[in-house]
Amino acid sequence: MTAATTTTDDFEEEAPLSKWESLHLKTLAEQSYTNKDLESALKYTKRAHRLNPSLNNLSDMLTAYNILVTASATLIL
Repeated sequence: MTAATTTTDDFEEEAPLSKWESLHLKTLAEQSYTNKDLESALKYTKRAHRLNPSLNNLSDMLTAYNILVTASATLIL
């Protein structure tokens, strides 16, 4: 049984991809919010935050979408 090794080259190749993907997910979240699809906006924001928690304004978006989804669920009941 051989152990999997990760080199710095492997990490450097993955980092830009996850950064790009998190930016793409953030854009999808913003579009979903614009289209009044709060649940999708929250889903995309959570995925983007998992990939890159330091992305600009992502934590604020996550908090806002959580509040909006919770409030909309409360109003329906």
